[in-house]
Amino acid sequence: MHAFYFDVGGVLIGDNLAYGDLGLRTFARLAARAPCDSVDLYNSFLTLVPLLDIGELSLRELCLTLGLDLTTFKHKWLLLHPSRVPILKIMHTLLKSGHTVGLATNINSELLELLVMRDALLSKLVICCSADIRAVKPSQRFYEHASKLIGTNNVIFVDDRPINIEAANAYGWNALLANGDWMSAFCSRYCALDRR
Repeated sequence: MHAFYFDVGGVLIGDNLAYGDLGLRTFARLAARAPCDSVDLYNSFLTLVPLLDIGELSLRELCLTLGLDLTTFKHKWLLLHPSRVPILKIMHTLLKSGHTVGLATNINSELLELLVMRDALLSKLVICCSADIRAVKPSQRFYEHASKLIGTNNVIFVDDRPINIEAANAYGWNALLANGDWMSAFCSRYCALDRR
C-alpha cells in the first residue's frame, strides 16, 4: 500500500514570505515596529530562515534578532499562509481510504505547529520536520528518516522543488512535481485507490 507525503511550503501553503513583493510588503508593515528599514529586515529574515528551518534558531530568537514581536509575527505568518483547501481535501480522501499520509517539510517546527493547531486534519498526519531531525530536503538522511517515520519506502511524495523531487526519486520514492494541473492527475491516479 502506498503512503503519501506532501511538502508544506509550496504545496500545502504558499511560500509567501520567501520571495518577492509580498514578502517585502509584509516586512514593510513589520518594520514599523523594528529598528531598521523593511528591505534590510526582509533580507535578514531570508538569511536566517535556513537556521530556523534546521532548528539551530528558535522562532523567539529569530524575532529577537530582527526586533519583531513574536506574537505579531506568528499572527501575520498564519494570515499569509492559509492552507490550500484542495490539498486538505486530497489528504482527507487518502486518509479515509486507509492510506498513511504525512508532511515532509523543511519548514520550522514552531511554524508547523501553528498550522497543525489551525487545521485539525494535520494532527492526523505523520510529520517529518527538518528541525526535528537536523537534516533538510534534499539530503538522503531526510528521506531515510521520513521513510522510517511513515513505516515504508513505498511513498508517493509531492513537492514543488525539482531538486527535492530528484533526491526523493533517487532515494526510491515516487516523487511528483507540484506544478501545472498536477492535482487532477494526482487525484485520478491516487485518490480513488483502495488499500493496495
